[in-house]
Amino acid sequence: MTLFLVALTGCDRGVLSPERPLSYIFFDSQVDTRGELVSDMEGKDFGVTAFKYKGYWDIVSAGQIRPNVFHKQLVQWKGNSHQYDASGSALNPSGTSLMPWEGDGTLYSFFAYYPYDRVTASGIDVDGEPYIDYTLNHSDMVDVMTSYKVKDVDNSISNSVGFTMKHRLSAVDVHIGNYINDVNGKAVTVSISDLTITFDNLLYSGVSLWMDPEYSHEESTLDPGVKSLTAASSPSASFTLLSGSQTASVSKDQRVNITGDKGKTLIIIPQKKTNGEYLKGKASFKFSFTDDDGNPIAVPLLNPDGEGMIDVSSGTRNNISFDMQKDIAEGQKYYLQLIFMNGLVTMNATSGTYWDDKNINIEFE
Repeated sequence: MTLFLVALTGCDRGVLSPERPLSYIFFDSQVDTRGELVSDMEGKDFGVTAFKYKGYWDIVSAGQIRPNVFHKQLVQWKGNSHQYDASGSALNPSGTSLMPWEGDGTLYSFFAYYPYDRVTASGIDVDGEPYIDYTLNHSDMVDVMTSYKVKDVDNSISNSVGFTMKHRLSAVDVHIGNYINDVNGKAVTVSISDLTITFDNLLYSGVSLWMDPEYSHEESTLDPGVKSLTAASSPSASFTLLSGSQTASVSKDQRVNITGDKGKTLIIIPQKKTNGEYLKGKASFKFSFTDDDGNPIAVPLLNPDGEGMIDVSSGTRNNISFDMQKDIAEGQKYYLQLIFMNGLVTMNATSGTYWDDKNINIEFE
């Protein structure tokens, strides 16, 4: 998903001398984000978990090693920069606000996750690869990211640790398109209200994700990065995108994103075709047509209750069905398109390609 470069500053890093004086851990974080769900880390907090050891992570992680550098360490946005304070951590006996590096052959592995307060990180008593637990809240959905593991590093080259974060769930945006021909020489504007999207067969209500999206147990049948899945108690879930006086108006030959542009992108736990069915659902809404002057105008539409065309200036459509027709994959965005054209109102589903990466520089102190 989008690349963010995060540099922790605010303490003189200095130049490492041969004696390797006391120095502190900083984070350079890239976010491989495949959507605009989180396009900027300003104002956002995240968490860090880290380990130190003698040896190599692939070996020591198979034994008894628990977080001993950072555990659920909060990195906060304060004012115009990010800051972390490890002085109150039981893992930091030095009492300094920044965690010092150790020398003498000590190596480190680091993990990061976002959002800090909406997922549950694995406990300090858990050995080896850390993970997060997330329960999907249909009324308060969030964009979940974790970092690729940074393993077996020290500060012989730099005090900074480079993270690459990846979006771990899937996103669905809803678009409305207006391709109605002029009526009596006047362009037609489509207005939508009381729009509800219902998914009929959501499989999961929760997921446990390894913080490293590439990690997997050898015996696991799940995709890399997935520790476990929680089955949904009810497969149906409805989302009200427009209610009350809320209206989306779309001019001639225009298409409007009524979710992503308004911070209402739908978040879904990735799922594959099951029992012969992909993710599917339906849409219900009210609509009206107006001309350039804002006056109601009748448009010929296919009669939903029978054959033939009828001229309508407003109406209701209930339970227009859609089928995603493909697996819902981690880190990909999908689009439900409600299209108005001469004689027809249609609903179709498409998926975009994976989002291109881009760099955004942000500083930490």
